[in-house]
Amino acid sequence: MQAEKIIEKLGIEKSLHRRFAELEELNLLWKQVKRQELKDTTQGVFSHLITKPKVKKGMDIPTVTITWEKFYRTVLPLAKDIEYLVTSGKKNYSAILTAEFDDAPPIIQWDTNERRNPFSHYVYIGGSSYSVWNLNIGYCKVTGICYQPSMWYGNFEHHGKSVHFILNGAKDTNYKHGGSGNALFPEDLKSELREIRSTIEAYSKEEDICGYSDSSACGIRLQSGSEWNEIFKVTTDIGTVLYKIDRWD
Repeated sequence: MQAEKIIEKLGIEKSLHRRFAELEELNLLWKQVKRQELKDTTQGVFSHLITKPKVKKGMDIPTVTITWEKFYRTVLPLAKDIEYLVTSGKKNYSAILTAEFDDAPPIIQWDTNERRNPFSHYVYIGGSSYSVWNLNIGYCKVTGICYQPSMWYGNFEHHGKSVHFILNGAKDTNYKHGGSGNALFPEDLKSELREIRSTIEAYSKEEDICGYSDSSACGIRLQSGSEWNEIFKVTTDIGTVLYKIDRWD
């Protein structure tokens, strides 16, 4: 195959192999941390003065409408737990990918030898259902939050802005049948590869994404410039609040 010969000549064959990323590899804005168990305070001298807070059963949690920018500045620093409300309908569920081989030469625009960032992401055109992503209707734990990979170190604003809420247990069960091979898209490639972008695209369409069983960087992607109205349940040391994030800013 002519495409394979060109790729072999450039020495980038390894770079065309992609795998699902894991949560620990991402450049995270927020990560769910296991809460330490409260120390037993029932044996102190003043233990008789300690009272437990009362929780009213059936009490409605208020919903606060907020932009992503304000949520990031004011809510995220205090958040202990975050849950996303999975609903019916097609949404921009997404997976973050990376290079299968650590020593693969950089071919993505925001990946350089000086500062490696071989990560990328994909969504389905028109969105996809929660069931495709191994999710159920209801609240799902958010395990981490990050911007799209092109935003991690700046200078690539032309690729747009989006934030990814990584969801516990989310996996693309349809990845082998999505029609995009290993989701290595021509528009993400370095400019020096422009002349052979169609070659790389043809090659990558024949490839599968590796690492499905270890995949832990899938979730919901919210993009700047569109209306969201997604519900998140946030727990802090003070209490629990429902936030409807309606847009970027």
